Amino acid sequence: MIYKIKQTKTNFSMQWIVTQGDNLICTVDAPYKGYYFDANITFSNNKQYRMYFNPHDTTYGKKLEDRLSFKIFDQNNNLIGNFVGRTKRTGKLFGGYLYYELNISDTQYIGYEVGRGAEGIALCLYRDDKLLSICDKNTKIINFKDEYSIYCENEEDIYISTLFTIYYDMARFANMQEIKLYSETDNYVVTFNKELKAKYDPEFIPRIKAIDGIVD
Repeated sequence: MIYKIKQTKTNFSMQWIVTQGDNLICTVDAPYKGYYFDANITFSNNKQYRMYFNPHDTTYGKKLEDRLSFKIFDQNNNLIGNFVGRTKRTGKLFGGYLYYELNISDTQYIGYEVGRGAEGIALCLYRDDKLLSICDKNTKIINFKDEYSIYCENEEDIYISTLFTIYYDMARFANMQEIKLYSETDNYVVTFNKELKAKYDPEFIPRIKAIDGIVD
């Protein structure tokens, strides 16, 4: 399964769409709320989520981690999970890397950012030791609007992969309230940590493409 995530609005109110071929799969709308982020995520089958981030809101806990996490709510506005960034130490004094943890509906997912230089950024999403999806981020960003390609083995993994990608985009490349007539930037990330680099499976994307009948 191959999907595209494209940011269609930026600056103040923000929007992303998820497509598969010519089919609209999901729309993410985040009206401007000032210093906090509040997005409605609606899939074409009417599955809905809400993603909320407000570091000043202590309703869900007063600890720093509670305030800095992105909360996930279901369509009835029940809190069902959260995203939080963590650091993995790898032995050396200053060695380690950032990873992302999502706990949702009693299931834990771990996301990794693997920078591949000019080839782009690969977001690798795992449940336990199983790689569920890889999301490739374009290096070129025009008018602050990011684009991603998501490769999933199973159709149901597009839900968690979409949530992860929107969270990542806001956490790393939000560009909120940035306004220019035209902007074009190249964003390169290079990962050197061997343990983190190993989270990227170079055979995963070609395998998904082959399933969809795509030959590079």
